Amino acid sequence: MLTRSLSKLMLDSPTTAKLVPMLLRSSQPSQPPNYLLLIPEELLTNIFSLLPMSDIGMLCLTGSTNLRDKVMVWITTTSCSRLVMVSLDKHVMDQQAGYDEWVRVCRMFGLLCKRASMLCSTSTRLRLLSSWYSKLQCLVCDKMDRDWARLWGRLGLAAATTSFTLGWDETEFGRVDGWLRNMEQWGVKDEDLRSVFRIFFWEIVSNDDTKASWLSFILRTNTNPSSPVALEQQSASLLFSLLGPSRDNVFLLPPSVK
Repeated sequence: MLTRSLSKLMLDSPTTAKLVPMLLRSSQPSQPPNYLLLIPEELLTNIFSLLPMSDIGMLCLTGSTNLRDKVMVWITTTSCSRLVMVSLDKHVMDQQAGYDEWVRVCRMFGLLCKRASMLCSTSTRLRLLSSWYSKLQCLVCDKMDRDWARLWGRLGLAAATTSFTLGWDETEFGRVDGWLRNMEQWGVKDEDLRSVFRIFFWEIVSNDDTKASWLSFILRTNTNPSSPVALEQQSASLLFSLLGPSRDNVFLLPPSVK
C-alpha cells in the first residue's frame, strides 16, 4: 500500500547537471558593491580633492576598471590641478624653495598619471600625459612672463616624465624621444635641443641607472658608425654639446678646448 502511494507521487530527484550549478552559486560569497562607483560624480570629485595623490594612484592599481576611468576623467579637471598646486607658494616661485617644490609635486603628478594610464599603450600614455599636464601648466604659469613660463613648463613636464617613465624598458625610449621631439619641435635651434636634453634626461633625473640608460640611448641614436669621423670623436662632441658650457660661456674656455 505504501509503495503504491509513493509511486503515484512521481517524486523525481534533481539531476546532477542541475544540482552542481546550484551548489556552486550557493557556496560562492556574494561580491560587495563598489560604493565609490555609486557616489554622484560631484561628490566623488570632492572626495578625490581631499585625498593625497598617492592614495588616488593606489585606487587605480587596486580598484575596478570603472573606478580607474573615473580617476582618468578627474585628472583633466581643475580640481586635480588645484590639488597638485595646493603646496605651491607663488611668493617663492622664483626661488630655490619654489623650484624644489614644483619639481616634487610634478613628480607626484607624473606617478599618478602613470598609475591611471597603466593599461594603455605607450603612445597613448604619452599623449595622455601631455594632455593632462597642459591643464596644470596653464594654471601655474599663467601669470609668468613668456620665457619664465616656458622654462617652468619644461621643468614640470620633465619631472612628471621622470616618474612617468621610471622602470620602462629601453626599447620604449625611442617613443619617448619622438614624443618629446614632437612636443618641443626640435631642430630650430641647437641651444634649445641642448637645454631640453639636459633638463629631461640629466638634471631632473635623480636615478643614476636611469641617467646612464638615457645617456647610452642618446649616444647610440645620435652617432653614425659609418661616418668618416671616429665614433669616439662624435661621442665626445655630443657629450660636450649636451653637458658642457653654453655657447655664451664658450669664450671662457682655453683655446685648446675651443
